[in-house]
Amino acid sequence: MHISLSFCVEERNLAVSHLAAQELAMSAFRRLKLEVNKFQRAKKSDIESILKGNLKDLLIDGKEIVFLLRCCGSLLRNENLMSRNKLIDILWKKICDSGLPLSNDYFSALLETYVENARHVSPKMFLNDMKRLHVEPSRETLIKLLLCSRSDMGPKHTMDNIVEIVEELKSRGHSANIEMFEALASSLAEAGDLLGAEDIVETMIEAKLEPTATVYTSLINGYIKLEDKSSILKVLNEMEKRNLSMLESHYLSVVEKLAEAVHYSEKKGTQFAKEISNVLPLVRISEGGSVLHCISNAVLALVNERKEDVALSLILFLPHKLLSGNQFLEPLPVLFSKEVVKADCDAETVIKICDQLESLTVPLIRIQDFLEPYLLHAAVGLSLHLGKKNLSHLLLKALYLRGAVIRPHYFWPILCVVAKEEDSNEKEILMLLKNMTEMGVEADYDTLSIYILPFLDKKHSALDMLSILKEFGATGIVPRTAITIYLISKGDLQQAG
Repeated sequence: MHISLSFCVEERNLAVSHLAAQELAMSAFRRLKLEVNKFQRAKKSDIESILKGNLKDLLIDGKEIVFLLRCCGSLLRNENLMSRNKLIDILWKKICDSGLPLSNDYFSALLETYVENARHVSPKMFLNDMKRLHVEPSRETLIKLLLCSRSDMGPKHTMDNIVEIVEELKSRGHSANIEMFEALASSLAEAGDLLGAEDIVETMIEAKLEPTATVYTSLINGYIKLEDKSSILKVLNEMEKRNLSMLESHYLSVVEKLAEAVHYSEKKGTQFAKEISNVLPLVRISEGGSVLHCISNAVLALVNERKEDVALSLILFLPHKLLSGNQFLEPLPVLFSKEVVKADCDAETVIKICDQLESLTVPLIRIQDFLEPYLLHAAVGLSLHLGKKNLSHLLLKALYLRGAVIRPHYFWPILCVVAKEEDSNEKEILMLLKNMTEMGVEADYDTLSIYILPFLDKKHSALDMLSILKEFGATGIVPRTAITIYLISKGDLQQAG
C-alpha cells in the first residue's frame, strides 16, 4: 500500500511539473510573438522556455512552427551566429521528434534561417534528410537551398552544389522562374563568380524574364567585394534604364558590404565606400518602417560578432533619417554606444565610438537639456548601472579629459562594487578616492561617510582616518565632519569627541 501511494504521489508530482512547464512555454510563446510584432526581435530565453514544453501539447500549428524557426535567425539580434545556429539545431530536432507532420514550409523556413545565420549546407545531405523524413522538396524549398549552397571548400565546390540543385529542379519538372534566377545570381555572386552571375542576367533577358532589383543588388554586392567601381556604376545605370529602384532591404545589404570594405581595407575602402555611397539611389523610408528595426538588428548582430568597427562604418555611411530612431527605438548611435558597453568591449573601443559619433548624435537628441559629450555620458551611466568597475573608471577619466564636470556620486556604484568584492581592501577604496581627486572631484560628506569610512580598517583611530583621507586627497572641513558623524553613528562617542 505504501509503495502504491508513493508511486501515485510521484506520478502526481510529474504531472504537476509537466503542466507547469507547459504553462511557462505558452507564456513564453505569447511574449515571443508580442516582441517580434512590436520590436522585430526575439529573445533566446523565450525560445528556450518554449523548448522545455511539448510542441504537440502546445497546440502549435504549422504557421507557428514556421514562426518559431524564423525566430532563430536575425531576429535574435543579441546572439552571435554560433549561438543562433545551436538554437536552430535544438529546435529542429525537437520538431522532428515531436511527431508533428512535417511539410515543405518547415524546410523552407529552416533554409531562410540558415541564410540569415550565414550557414552553408550540403544539398545532397539536406535532400537526403528530406527523403528520410518523407517530404518531397518543392520548387520553393529547392530555390531556398540554392541560397545556402556556397561551399567553404571554394568556388568549384559551390558550382558543383548549384549544378546539383538545378539538376534536381529539372528532374522534378520545375521550369525556371524569377525566384530561381535570383537565387542563382545571389549564390554565384557570393561565391565570387561575377561572370557567372552576369550570365544569369543575360539568360533572364533571353528568356524574356525581366531581371529584378534583387538580381542587380547581388551583382553590386559581389563587385563591392572586388572594389570594382566601374562595374557597380554599370549595374546602377542598367537598373536606371529598366526603371528599377532598390528596396530598403537591398539598400541595407549594399551599405553593409560597403562597411565591410572599409573595415578590411581602411584607407582604400573608405574612399571607395564614399564614392559608391554618393551614387547609390536613396530609398524612401516609411515613418516607423521596419527598416529601422532591420538596421538596428544588423548593427547589434555585428557587435555580438565582435565587429564593432564594421558596425561603426555602417552607421557613418547611413542616411541621416535612418539614424534618428522612432518611438520604439533610440537613435542608432545611442543604441550602438550602449551595446558596445554591454558586450564588454574595451574602454578604448567604447571611447573611440562615442567620440566619432558624437557630432552625428547631438541633432538626434529629443530632450532639451543634456550633458555633453552625450554619448560618453550615456556609456558611463550604463557601465555604472551594470557594475563594470574598470570600464566605468576609464570612461569617467575620458569624460574628465573632455572637459566634463565629474560629480562625487558618479563614483558611488564603483565604490559599492569594490566594497562587495571578497578580496576588497581599504587600499583599493582609497585609490578610488585619489582618482576622484585627480579628476577635480572633492569627496562630499555622503561619499566619505557612506561609501569610504565604513570600509576602512576598524582599528584606525579618528586621527588615523583623518591622516589617511588627507594622504589620498580628501582635505578641508568635510573629512573631519564625516569622521565625527560616522563615529557617533557607530556609538563611539569617545573618539567622536
